[in-house]
Amino acid sequence: MSYKYLQQKREYIMDKIVIGIDPSKHHHQALILGPDRLQIGKTFSFRHSSEGFQIKLWNYIQKYIDDLDKSNIVFAIEASTDVWQNLAYYLVRSGHLVVLVSPRITWSSRRLPDQSYSKTDPKDALVIAQAACSGYYSVFKIHTENQEALRTLAITYSKLKKNLTQTKARIRSVVSKYFPEFISILSPGTDTAGYLLRHYLHAEDYHNLDVQKEAPVILKISKQQHGVDTLVKLKKAAQKTIGIPRSGTEIEIDRIVLDAWLNTHDTIKSQLDVIEKRLHALAGQTDYFHILTSLKGISSTLAALFIAEVVDLYRYDHYKQIQKLAGLDIQMSQSGSYRGRGKISHMGNRRLRWIIYLMTRETVKYIPEVQIKYLKRQIKRVNYTKNVIACTSPLLQLIMALVRDRRVYGYREESIAQIVQLKNKYEKERKKRSRVA
Repeated sequence: MSYKYLQQKREYIMDKIVIGIDPSKHHHQALILGPDRLQIGKTFSFRHSSEGFQIKLWNYIQKYIDDLDKSNIVFAIEASTDVWQNLAYYLVRSGHLVVLVSPRITWSSRRLPDQSYSKTDPKDALVIAQAACSGYYSVFKIHTENQEALRTLAITYSKLKKNLTQTKARIRSVVSKYFPEFISILSPGTDTAGYLLRHYLHAEDYHNLDVQKEAPVILKISKQQHGVDTLVKLKKAAQKTIGIPRSGTEIEIDRIVLDAWLNTHDTIKSQLDVIEKRLHALAGQTDYFHILTSLKGISSTLAALFIAEVVDLYRYDHYKQIQKLAGLDIQMSQSGSYRGRGKISHMGNRRLRWIIYLMTRETVKYIPEVQIKYLKRQIKRVNYTKNVIACTSPLLQLIMALVRDRRVYGYREESIAQIVQLKNKYEKERKKRSRVA
């Protein structure tokens, strides 16, 4: 954050009364700082309820402030978990200015008032108000109906994807106990594996498998990827399995457990399909959805998720603002003549960071402006993950340029020519390294 921008934020609330609020599940703690940045009255608490918001809060404020002019009051709230949202929405809809302070700022500033890291709600309310006065805040705004809906869907999509990954791991865990060879032949997360596991779990089940009967079924399910050969491999593997032998009630219980995880897997997948369709429809109504999807490698789902997290691309003046929001900005370590290695801060939106990484990982294969930096770094030093992360800068820079000009992406001849040269150089370098190894 530049000093000039920080100074602007300080001046924005300079002559206003700042009310710092430390939110919690049942009670919120508050403290008032006057325009001279001195505390007014004592700290107070009010309940997380309609009565607390509409009566108790204002009764306490009126004890210390005579003029309740909305333009003269700023509410600074710590944005921790979800407990702040009800209060923030209520205050904004009531016409008040609400600013949000990061919990990280609260944690790092907690030592300033009394030179100790002791934590109390009154102290946190003071720290939150002081942080806002210092300019370490972001203004809370209620977005449009579509933007709010898109963000809610994106968060749900992200959580369901995580649940799906967990469920796949649980299915794999069950199969690896009783027929571990299955995993090396078929991935448990595929439709083909799901069909077979519903009918055949233990190695003994595959001894009597009718290959000619099941082959046409899995050919259709797998879209011609698996057939007789796969079933024959499974039958042979079942003859020499190292899986745990089961019998009687154990087989019945294993079937119940696996069916539970398979049903959970299918339910999550069907819900994800519903959410994806709605995401595409809502994101398609924005001006920049088609701009993003014009970049080969960025799917409709990735574009929709990206739009949901950044909310409004027109409000950003520079691509580094999005980098900082995602925690992809470079954290430097420098003192005197010492220069430490730069690394990304990770202090930001994890979902957005994951989305930008996936977008970069795909566009690095097709988009010259991104591919050029990747190849140059790979020629200098091979490190796939780090080099992909480094390429997030040219990708975001390109996206911001396209959005600013309101145009879709088009390939440039000079970039393509440079790519050909770099690819040839990279292949020579790769062969040289393989010979040395």
